[in-house]
Amino acid sequence: MKQPLTPSTQEKGSLEQKIKAYSLAAAAILAVQPAAGAVVYTDLVPDSTYSGSNADFLLDLNNDGVDDFNIQFTVGTASRSVRILPSAGNEVLGSSGGAYFYPFALNLNDPIGGGQATWNGTANGGYLTLAWLYTTGGTYGNWFGATNKYMGLRFKIGTDWHYGWVRMDIPSDVTSLTIKDFAYESIANTAIAAGAGGVAGIRALLPESIDLFAHERVLTIDLKDLSLGNASLSLSSVNGQEVLQAELSSNRMQFSLSGLSRGIYLATVRSSEGVLTRRIIVE
Repeated sequence: MKQPLTPSTQEKGSLEQKIKAYSLAAAAILAVQPAAGAVVYTDLVPDSTYSGSNADFLLDLNNDGVDDFNIQFTVGTASRSVRILPSAGNEVLGSSGGAYFYPFALNLNDPIGGGQATWNGTANGGYLTLAWLYTTGGTYGNWFGATNKYMGLRFKIGTDWHYGWVRMDIPSDVTSLTIKDFAYESIANTAIAAGAGGVAGIRALLPESIDLFAHERVLTIDLKDLSLGNASLSLSSVNGQEVLQAELSSNRMQFSLSGLSRGIYLATVRSSEGVLTRRIIVE
């Protein structure tokens, strides 16, 4: 965990001026490239829910008429399961178990990108198991009792990877599957946060409630008059690799970015009141 910098009284005064100046510049930048502007989101109204018999949900993430994934709900005499079959070349984020592969049940704002391991689209003949329950005993997968969890996905447009997510519920007895919404990042080879662009059942922090920016390789967070419970910061590269994580113990904190490469990063503030993600440019 990186230690925060502690500004002096004089620095705090100059910081106020920098915040105002940066806010004007950032407004111009965000008008061209808003934080969530590259995320293409699709809401399923009503939700797609399956139970009682076998069903297939054909997922076309970018709505180009080509199915990218097939999510299957199956009911057998001795088992019930939810599986995903990626179309050729596409992959899912999860963990390996022998010859099998189990997609992760991600939480809101978990990173999804090339920096995560492991991706797979071919294990067990391409049948990747979210939840498999044998009525005689035995369970396999990471999705038992999952509510508002996210599956990390990646697919190719041309030769470039695009990252996305789908939000689902699977009860612990695997008697149903509910698919709620999905999204993908339209900028190639760029990570996406689970739930980005969508309605995730959690109140987002208002952008005007927080000043969050990088200037001269110092990341500044000013919560103004907010009192946030259990607040934390994470900073991730565009490929989804977390490069900084810290607890926010006061309303104004600064963190050195001296060791980072130039580029765009995703800064996320999480608290019991909600979540806020912004793009940060490190010069």
